[in-house]
Amino acid sequence: MALDREMASVIAFMLKATGNLQPYYEKMPQDFIVPSVYFPPPEVDSQGFTMSTYALNFVWFVKFFHSKSSLAFDLGFTAQNALKSVRNAVPVVDNEGNPTKRIIRLRDPLLRPMDNAAQITLMWDSPRPYRRVESQAIAAINATIELKSAYDSALAIINQEEE
Repeated sequence: MALDREMASVIAFMLKATGNLQPYYEKMPQDFIVPSVYFPPPEVDSQGFTMSTYALNFVWFVKFFHSKSSLAFDLGFTAQNALKSVRNAVPVVDNEGNPTKRIIRLRDPLLRPMDNAAQITLMWDSPRPYRRVESQAIAAINATIELKSAYDSALAIINQEEE
């Protein structure tokens, strides 16, 4: 799974919040360790955002595993509370894993209990710029604009009717 900077930042935040659990990516092995957290590939939708940007809309179903359902839920609950305590603002990390000044604003996370697991649903929109197309700049624009006031137009109509 190719990780972009935002996904890596969310992973770093979640691991730190839950005590650096054993992470798994892409596919869970048969003999996985507990406690652990599974980061499958997220669902990603896209949409136009502004005239110069589009948005990738992430939905990520992250699963926490433990020996008992209640312990897995506690891990998910810890992660959810950590997100809420920073107002769902996850710092974007640089290549060395250090936080930058940029943040990712997540929507409110949803936590759901499962058998010996808990699933937290993480959602956010990621605006990104369109690739710029090289084009020649316009040197000059010549335009002639004639404006008549509404009063002059109305007066001309009245004068025509009187004739």
